[in-house]
Amino acid sequence: MSSAASKKEAVSTTEKKSESTEPTQEEWQASYKQIVLNETSSYIELTVKGTLSVERHESALKVLNKYFEKVAPSEKDSALKLASAVKKDDLATAQKIYILMGGDDFPELHKKRLK
Repeated sequence: MSSAASKKEAVSTTEKKSESTEPTQEEWQASYKQIVLNETSSYIELTVKGTLSVERHESALKVLNKYFEKVAPSEKDSALKLASAVKKDDLATAQKIYILMGGDDFPELHKKRLK
């Protein structure tokens, strides 16, 4: 193999490595937002159905408190309010903020807590 061919192959390998680099900051923030939304949707669903256990509620709080600060700066305030609503077990506020943050629709999102 010639020297020119070796250099071309090395450049090609380097380019492939740069294409498969770590996710961008924006991609990480989007994934953290999705974690916050997923955890909140579980909280909403279980609360509406009346099956949210103390342990599951505490678990949701841990996840929300871990990730709310990692979302995009423009959404940190909403994510913090969402974590606060879940902490206070304020279903209506959690539903409202979840919708405002662009969470996926699901049946329990529009229902009240079963008594």
